[in-house]
Amino acid sequence: MVGWGSKKRLLGLDIGSYGVKAVEITCRGDQLLVSGYAQAPVTRPNDYPAAIRAVLASGGLQAKRVVVGISGGGTVVKTINCPGSGEGDLGMRMWDAAEKDLGIKPDGLVFDYQVEEEKGAGVERAVVALAKQSEIALRVEILKKVGIFPEMIVPELVALANAYEIANAGAFFHNAREGVIMVDFGASKTLLYAVAGVERLFREHHLGGNALSELVANRLGVNLDAGENTKCEPGDKTDVVLDAIYPALEDLATLIRSLSEGLVALTGIKPGLLLISGGMAIFPGLPSLLTRLTEIPAKVFDSFGAVETKQSDPDFLKACGQELIVAFGLATLVKN
Repeated sequence: MVGWGSKKRLLGLDIGSYGVKAVEITCRGDQLLVSGYAQAPVTRPNDYPAAIRAVLASGGLQAKRVVVGISGGGTVVKTINCPGSGEGDLGMRMWDAAEKDLGIKPDGLVFDYQVEEEKGAGVERAVVALAKQSEIALRVEILKKVGIFPEMIVPELVALANAYEIANAGAFFHNAREGVIMVDFGASKTLLYAVAGVERLFREHHLGGNALSELVANRLGVNLDAGENTKCEPGDKTDVVLDAIYPALEDLATLIRSLSEGLVALTGIKPGLLLISGGMAIFPGLPSLLTRLTEIPAKVFDSFGAVETKQSDPDFLKACGQELIVAFGLATLVKN
C-alpha cells in the first residue's frame, strides 16, 4: 500500500494500441480521491500526441506529475527470491538473481525491482521488472511532443496489481486472505495478475479485443469495423458473438486455470474470485462464461467502486470505468 503524505495530484497515463486513458488522483493526507478521468481514441496511425492532448483537455486534468505504463514484447514482471549474504550492492544481486531465474541477458533492457520482504539469511523477496530500452524511449519521445516528462515508466502488470491492492484495502471485493485472479482485456493483449497470500504471479497473453473483433467479423462475414461494433453492442446477436469468441476464451481460460494451479502449488490456496476489467468486461454473458470455463466465480472489477470519486461525468464512468483500471493503478504508484 502507498503511504500518502501531504496533498498531491498524480496522473496515470495508459497509452494503449488504439487509445489513451488517464486517471488523476488527488491525495490529502491518507485520503485518496479520483479527481479526474478521460480517454480518447488514436484516430490516425501513431498519432498519440493528439490523443494525449485530447485526454488532457477533456478531463480537465491538472496534475504535473505523470506515471506512464509500458507493456508488450520484452516487458517481464516476476516475483523472485534473491539469495546472498546481504553484503554488496542489492541491485546487482537482484539483477544476478533475475538473470538466473528468467534466463534473460541484460543487453537493451532496463531493470528495476521492489523488495517485498526480507526472508532472513540474506534472502530478499522482490518483484522484478524488465523492459526494452527502445520501448521506453518510444514513450518518452511521444510524451516530449506534448511537453510531458514522466516521473516513472511502469509495467502495466504492476499497475494492475496496484489497482487491486488499493481498491481492495478494506476487502471491498474479496477476503484478502483468499486467492484472486485479475484479467484485464486490452486491444492487443490481456494482462493477468494472480495473488494469494504473499505469492504473486504475472502474465501477459496475446489475446486482445481486436482479435475477438476479427473472430466476430469472420463469423458474420462483415468487415472489421462492423465486427467491432457488433462485439461491443451485440443486441440480438449475443449468442452468435459468444460462439465466435468461444475458442479464444477457452485458450485464455486454460491460462487462468494454470495460474490457479500455480497458486495452489505455492500456497495451498485456491483462487475464489476472477475479476474482469478492460473493454470486454461489460460484454453480456462474459462473467458467466468465464466462470463456467475456469470454475472460478467471475465478476467485473471496478476500482472506482471502492475509492472516493469526483464524478464529473457519471455516465462516462459507468460506461467506461472498467477500462481505466491500468491508468488508475499507475496514478497510485508515486509515494513522494
